[in-house]
Amino acid sequence: MVLLNTVFILFGGTGDLAYKKLLPSLYSLHEKKLLPGKFVILSLGRRMTNETAYKNSIKNSFNNFTPEFLSLIRYLKFDVNNRNDYSTLKNVLENIDKSYDTKGNRIFYLALPQRFSKQITLNLKTHKMINRDKGIHKIVVEKPFGNNLESSKKLNADLKQVFKEKEIYRIDHYLAKEAVTNLFVFRFSNKIFSDIWSNKYIDSVQITAAESIGVEERAQYYDNSGAVRDMVQSHILQILSLTSMEQPENLSSESISRKKVEILKDVKKFSDDDMANITVFGQYLKGCLAKDYVKENKVSNNSRTETYFAMKLEIENKRWNGVPFYIRTGKGLKEKRTEVVIFFKENLDNSLFQQKLCYPNVLTITIDPKPAIHLTINSKAAGEDYHITQEKMEFCHSCQLEDDNTKPYERLLYDIFKGKKDLFAMADEVYEAWKIIDKIVLNSNNKPCYYESGTWGPKESDILLLKQNKFWNNE
Repeated sequence: MVLLNTVFILFGGTGDLAYKKLLPSLYSLHEKKLLPGKFVILSLGRRMTNETAYKNSIKNSFNNFTPEFLSLIRYLKFDVNNRNDYSTLKNVLENIDKSYDTKGNRIFYLALPQRFSKQITLNLKTHKMINRDKGIHKIVVEKPFGNNLESSKKLNADLKQVFKEKEIYRIDHYLAKEAVTNLFVFRFSNKIFSDIWSNKYIDSVQITAAESIGVEERAQYYDNSGAVRDMVQSHILQILSLTSMEQPENLSSESISRKKVEILKDVKKFSDDDMANITVFGQYLKGCLAKDYVKENKVSNNSRTETYFAMKLEIENKRWNGVPFYIRTGKGLKEKRTEVVIFFKENLDNSLFQQKLCYPNVLTITIDPKPAIHLTINSKAAGEDYHITQEKMEFCHSCQLEDDNTKPYERLLYDIFKGKKDLFAMADEVYEAWKIIDKIVLNSNNKPCYYESGTWGPKESDILLLKQNKFWNNE
């Protein structure tokens, strides 16, 4: 596929996201010769005074960046609040089009807090930098997409004053992780699993997204967000959708998104009275991995922000009626782990081995930190008697992968160049997710349960499963 000559305008070009993810990913694409033939990176930022200072900062941070790649980078000192800077930006873009033959094709990447989105997009329109007669334009926004349903709709309305839905790329790097995309393939390409992927054979599902670190440098953001908004709204509900959705008609972004929306709409509507019985909010205390959350820098001394959240969800449709979906996420936990665990029903009609213990089969799909798929089966232990033991069959996905730290961004950026949107969130998906989250957040004002960092969370989370004689997968 021939990629269009393009200018990549990076708002927030001196920020952590640009330095740690975006520029390394663009460099990797450059080395693989996957960038457009004529390509310019125009970084905008307030920290550096000029292009020389910016390129020197890049050299100091990335010793392996080649002079050829650095030659693609331009820098403009820019203040998003200064209207005159937008006039300057327009002139710079027009000069780039003339000098590099980029033909008016532009990708605007907003690596900035979303409170700046409206003024940036409206100024792009006011200063006539969006001209579809002279090129193709795209805008990229990072999660979170708002902080509730209302703000999400407002953000989308602001973007759509200037851009069409097909031009908006809502980026969540988690969706491009190799193991997440493999979950989709695993489900729909293996008949032995797709045929038993229902309440007839599945007893329960667990989704875990655990981090061993505390909030660290994200404390100020996190104290206004919490685990529910930060992780459940995006990562966990996306994984839930991929795990439980019906097969889409094809691999188009519209078809996949439609099935995700359908499953999110099928999540059981829980009442306020239900919340105490199906949710656990937690906050970490000093332990082996972190100090008290309220003693973190820039966290309020009386903060009740949850650093841990667990919940029992149900999906009300023919495939999943009666199957509990347990989700949990948190910081300061025992280890870093993101996984989907499928617990199959016990073999109750087991007349052949009536006196022997048969264990339920368990399928574990590990996403982080070492992607893998494990299937636990029953097997005969060595010896004369039919003693049954458990064995794990493993596919080591991580054995085939290079370091996946920047790979998701690399994959997503390349998809943006190609105009491919199946790994990006659509507006309706975001809205349906926020409907679920808003209901949870409205009931999160109670004092959180406490847990020591370095453990698997508050004991109340274990009790949530014990109510149905189940246990978290903590092995």
